Amino acid sequence: MTTNIIAAADARASFFEILERASKLRQIFTITKKGTAKVVIMSAEEFEEWAETLEIMANPKTVKGIKKGLKELKSGKYVKHDDVFGKH
Repeated sequence: MTTNIIAAADARASFFEILERASKLRQIFTITKKGTAKVVIMSAEEFEEWAETLEIMANPKTVKGIKKGLKELKSGKYVKHDDVFGKH
């Protein structure tokens, strides 16, 4: 993922272009003030995806299940979708 770093003064002058690029092209912008990152602008869709991932990762039970599933997958101990639900 590439982040565009832009000074606040430049961001102000290009605000609507930044909104377009963030929403349509899914680009992420880090806005700086005096060389220090202050805020990030990203599409609402991208933000929702990040928030969902953080919510999942904050649940220890879910993380444990994911790790167990990955371990079983690596060892070859898993059940194929067709074996459970049949072929469609």
